[in-house]
Amino acid sequence: MRLLPRSSIVFGLLLLAVVRPLFCPEAGLAKDVDAFESNAEQLTNGEHSYATLGPDFYTMSPPMSPAPGARLVLLDWDTVRLLGLNGDDLDLVERTINKKFALTTTTTPTAKSYLATNYNDNMNKGPGHGDGRAFLAGEVSIPLSDGRVIRLDVMIKGSGRTKPGWRDGLLSLREAVHDFLTSKRNVRQQLDSTIDLGVIALGGQKYVEGEKDPVPTGLLIRVGQQMRPAHLGGQGDSPENSRKMLEYLVRKNLGLAMDHPVGVDEIKKYVIGFVTNLAEEGARADDLGFSHGMMHPSNLTTSGGSIDFGTSRQMDGYHAPFNRYQSYVDILMEYIGFTRPGNHPTRSQLKLKVGTPISSAIHEANMRDPVVSDLMKNELSYEKMNALYSDTYEEILSKLWLTRLGLTPEQIARMPDETRTNFYRAALTLVDKRVERKAELDMHGAFSRSLAIISKLPEDTKLSAYDGLFDADRKWGNTQASYPKEIGNYIAATRQILNEMGDATEIEQATARAKGVLPRKRADYSVASTKDPFQSDEEKRLYRQVQDPKISLVQNSKLADQIVEDTIHHGLLPRQNESLTNMGSLLYGERGKKLREAVPVRTRPLEAAACLGRRLGAWLQSF
Repeated sequence: MRLLPRSSIVFGLLLLAVVRPLFCPEAGLAKDVDAFESNAEQLTNGEHSYATLGPDFYTMSPPMSPAPGARLVLLDWDTVRLLGLNGDDLDLVERTINKKFALTTTTTPTAKSYLATNYNDNMNKGPGHGDGRAFLAGEVSIPLSDGRVIRLDVMIKGSGRTKPGWRDGLLSLREAVHDFLTSKRNVRQQLDSTIDLGVIALGGQKYVEGEKDPVPTGLLIRVGQQMRPAHLGGQGDSPENSRKMLEYLVRKNLGLAMDHPVGVDEIKKYVIGFVTNLAEEGARADDLGFSHGMMHPSNLTTSGGSIDFGTSRQMDGYHAPFNRYQSYVDILMEYIGFTRPGNHPTRSQLKLKVGTPISSAIHEANMRDPVVSDLMKNELSYEKMNALYSDTYEEILSKLWLTRLGLTPEQIARMPDETRTNFYRAALTLVDKRVERKAELDMHGAFSRSLAIISKLPEDTKLSAYDGLFDADRKWGNTQASYPKEIGNYIAATRQILNEMGDATEIEQATARAKGVLPRKRADYSVASTKDPFQSDEEKRLYRQVQDPKISLVQNSKLADQIVEDTIHHGLLPRQNESLTNMGSLLYGERGKKLREAVPVRTRPLEAAACLGRRLGAWLQSF
């Protein structure tokens, strides 16, 4: 065999570097330095479609300049790749993000100012404080094949006071780390949550209410849907401005062009989408035991998703309000328009109030529009939207609980509605059993053990034989002894599911799946406090670690990834209703997969050479 001259091999490697997409499509989304910095510049250029609304809708922040001594301490690599900021060159990533995102207020008049949006934090009308310590750094537009556009907001939080009246405008590093972990956990568990690209330690300090000593400050880089129902409430009594804001939000949430006419069809599609996505968000939050803690019109997105997690906790059971960490669904419904009639109604009795920020804005913005007014009285009436919310909420929550039993989506889809409803009602009765607002029964654990225990005992078995079903290693856990009737109903409903499954192998497989749903580490509920947001020793370790400049970004980010992986629930029912800007779908779902496949791939010569080596090795082994 005659060998090629060395010069020919070198030429071949260089040629492959140019035409590499034809030969090595499996390589990563590496970008050269210029492309990387260009993408980062686009994320922080201050350009945003929100500016088209006009100065009535925002305040220009004070000038911003790079913060001296800032240090990137946490980074979400999946979000980095989604935004085209490839992380192959770690030094480049750190240097560029610190340069472009680590911005704080300055007195330099030539520095750039950014949009701080106006909204009202409560149910009153008027501009309120709005983005008092955050601003819109930029906007990412992702065109879809059907003509729609996904618009992701890029927001920086903690740079300083962006408009008068908002305290110091700073963010504690502790809150930033907690928010980062929560957002990663949320998108992995299919909540419609914003995602934090990274956390930057500023090196300064601030005082936190109720604490004697100052704490370190930090910046949060947030990506996703930043528009909130409170934006609708911030337009005072101006029908014109209310209409402009409503039309903007409809276009943004539906992925329409910014000059697309907004009429009855668009409003109807948006409102129905908001209600169904909101219902699923509430069901999923309730299933996980996710407590936001401060749920009002400025802590919810206009797609029905979640945002701002400084006071949030993921509990280890179905607990009622505890201190100020109230049930996500209770608070969500109270402020956004759903309430439970009576003192202790079930979740299926959630109701929609007339006069929510969204429905009020639609009424006010269209008071002179008889067509839209008729729409709100009929197709989008109180009764119909209430029924849509309640039905969606119950359907999703019941399917989530069936997933916890170990059933697949296909098995759930084949299940008769009566069987599903009976199981849901029986389980709901036990979920709502509480002592001093703490869950009395460990239903997360019970769901995971139900098929394994109930399938092995005959129907006439005494209730005492099922003691292991509700065994709990929780400090708040109890047994089923106090509720023989309710437990009996739950066992009967679960046995009906087993009878319909029939096949022993199918039951065995479901039992195995159920064991894998619970997190590997379940933080005890009793650790939740108003001052310390961290729920485990590992989270506290991460917080200490990010303050140490000797510990690298990679080490910090890997520990954060491990914490999230250990504390999430696995294998839950795929999201049934989702917004266009759902970050979980974009990062891990089919929509994101299709977008990543459509991205043109570029690479460096050394990567092409490595790919060529693999191909040549495989070719030589074939002889």
